Amino acid sequence: MNVLKKIIKSLGRKLSILPKSESFFFSKYKVNLEKDFIDMGLAISNNNEYVYCRLRKCANSTVIATLYNIETGKKITSLDKIQNVKDNYFDNPASLSKSEVKKLKGYYKFTIVRNPYNRILSAYLDKIKPKNVYQRKIVAAHLSKNEQDNISFDEFLSFLEQGGIKKNSHWAPQTDFLVFPISEYDFIGRLENFNRDFEKIIRDIYNIQNVEIVSVIEHKTKSNKNIESISNEQKSRIYELYKEDFTLLGYDKDL
Repeated sequence: MNVLKKIIKSLGRKLSILPKSESFFFSKYKVNLEKDFIDMGLAISNNNEYVYCRLRKCANSTVIATLYNIETGKKITSLDKIQNVKDNYFDNPASLSKSEVKKLKGYYKFTIVRNPYNRILSAYLDKIKPKNVYQRKIVAAHLSKNEQDNISFDEFLSFLEQGGIKKNSHWAPQTDFLVFPISEYDFIGRLENFNRDFEKIIRDIYNIQNVEIVSVIEHKTKSNKNIESISNEQKSRIYELYKEDFTLLGYDKDL
């Protein structure tokens, strides 16, 4: 990506001089989420001909940090620096020309998915339960609560059931981010088998072996350990909310 294109892309995001409605990508691919979510959620590399669908709460930062390290030789482990890479290093869909969008057909497409039970609990523990995270403001306002009030997991599920499920990329359905038909994805890895699956992705893209996976220190929610605290009623509610994630991504309803 040349310098001018980087500047245009950055300005387009900050000043909205590149309307999503006028981009060829969003005229070709219909989406079920806000276009901004999709625009920020697809990391496109024209140099290496791949598209990474960045699902939040699915080792997204680690994947980006590792790809960036392979391609530039620079190792980034802090969250503030990796956010800059996410925002500025890759091409985003709205910035692509018609000819560039057509080339995506032949690009290697991949993503990393996660068991919906663990993902939604992780989103709650990381973005709703703490009182200093801006995402909880959306939920608190919907529930007519003060920003500093406690928000229970049941209340969070109620927020999702009442339309909040598509209000933020950290808890929006994973399948809504898969803009391309699932059959077009070359590989859909699982967070539960992350190292094995990501190493395969690296081999497929770069044809190299034994690459160091760059781990970015994030807020650890320990959702895998806390999953047993979810009641059967809560599991049923989560399943109804994320039924397509369970069925299309091959996750069992039973833990």
